[in-house]
Amino acid sequence: MRILLTILLLTPTLISTAQEWCTPGAKWSYQIDGWFIQTQDTYTYLADTFYEGRMAQKIQVHSLGTLLGSIPPEEVDEIWTEFTAVEDGIVWIWKTYGGTPSWDTLYWFGAQVGDRWWPIAHPLECPPFGMLEVVSTGSMELQGVELATVTVVIINEDGEPYSLPFTITERIGSIPRIVPSYFCNLIIEYPFIPGACYADQEIEFSLGGLDCTLTVNVEQENDRVDKPTLHPNPGTTFQLTGIGQSPALMRMLDVQGRTVHEGLFVTEHSMVDIPGLNAGTYLVHLQFSDGRREVLRWTKE
Repeated sequence: MRILLTILLLTPTLISTAQEWCTPGAKWSYQIDGWFIQTQDTYTYLADTFYEGRMAQKIQVHSLGTLLGSIPPEEVDEIWTEFTAVEDGIVWIWKTYGGTPSWDTLYWFGAQVGDRWWPIAHPLECPPFGMLEVVSTGSMELQGVELATVTVVIINEDGEPYSLPFTITERIGSIPRIVPSYFCNLIIEYPFIPGACYADQEIEFSLGGLDCTLTVNVEQENDRVDKPTLHPNPGTTFQLTGIGQSPALMRMLDVQGRTVHEGLFVTEHSMVDIPGLNAGTYLVHLQFSDGRREVLRWTKE
């Protein structure tokens, strides 16, 4: 796991408020125009799960396009799964390349001005060359929703800005999604992004005319129209809807994966109130009589 740094190499003070990431219906799409490849990569949030010791978000990635480095050019149509997790203002990503698989920093929404971190799998030969340094923090309003922002620059070996500032936005992230990597002053990869978009159940954002509200192929678990939901979220109790006619067996786990309540059968419009439950984030597992399973995320106030 990479170590987060400040200019003075002190442990930073993180913002205590939770940052939103992978809200219901979250979908990102990017047009990638690289030196050897042209694709449209779509990321679709599927569900919450526990993965490699963290409460994680399961995201399906679908890359569709052309590999230009071969003769003749080859068609690209690949699907894989990505896992992210959010803790203390940091969006972690499970990195399977560039060394030993581990959790690495994708975004740091809790960072303050002057804080630094390494991009994913960045080579460390010329520190601090290639690190991201925060130059400002703030917020923006998009369709009535206020989103936290962190503006960063890439720095050189002397700690001076090496790039123009760019902004990382809550829910949306950055464009490109993965920050470019450098080997000292030699760029490893810097694809051109002529179009990008983000959408969830509340907001939409588009660059270059892409539409993230259009349907794309995702795993079957994300295709059902009537998915179970719970509300209010956050809240002190919650009500379940979208379950259907048959009852479901409910189990609730905390962020460490420990079962805090189980054995409760719930039905449509069931009001769930668990006495003595501490404030925090939990995963609500539902198991149906037909073998289907759903996992919902709920925050107790």
